[in-house]
Amino acid sequence: MKTRVFLILLALWSVGCPTEEVCRFPEPNPDAPVRTLEASSPPTNISDPLSTGFEAWQDDDLIPIILGFQGGYMVTPVLRFPAEEDSEDTRCVSVVVRNFGEGLDGSGLNILETATRDGDYFYIDPLDNFLSRNPGVLHERRMRMQVTVRDEDFQSELEVTIEMVDPDRE
Repeated sequence: MKTRVFLILLALWSVGCPTEEVCRFPEPNPDAPVRTLEASSPPTNISDPLSTGFEAWQDDDLIPIILGFQGGYMVTPVLRFPAEEDSEDTRCVSVVVRNFGEGLDGSGLNILETATRDGDYFYIDPLDNFLSRNPGVLHERRMRMQVTVRDEDFQSELEVTIEMVDPDRE
C-alpha cells in the first residue's frame, strides 16, 4: 500500500506544471543585433548591487586572482550589457568564457546564467572563472579572456587582456 501511494505521489509530482520558463541554450543567430559587453570586478561589499562601482576592465588592468572555496584559483568577473527600454527584469543568457595565456589552454565556461536588470544595464553575477589549482602559474601573468553572451534576441562579445595579481598587491 505504501508503495502504491508513493508511486501515485511521484506521478502527480512529475506531471506538475513548471512555474518558470525553462532556460535553454539559444541557437546562434548571425543576424541578431550585437550589444556591447563589459566585465568588472565584483563590489567589495557583497550586499551591494552589482552596479556599485562598476569599472569596466581594460587591457593591461591588474585583476586579483581569488582562492575559491574548493581550492582553485580564479578571476570572478561581473558582466554587463545594455538593456533596451522595453526589456524584462531578467533574461536567461548563454555565457561562454575562454581563457588564453601561458599555462592556460582556452578552457573556461559554457553555462546558462540569469541576467538581472539594474537601470540601463543587465548584470550577470560574478562568474567563478576557474583557472588553476596552482597560483604560481597565474601570479603576474597575462591572460586573454574571451567572453560571448547571447540569447535569441542579441549577442555580445568581449575580449580583454589582463594581468593576474595576488589580491593583496592590487
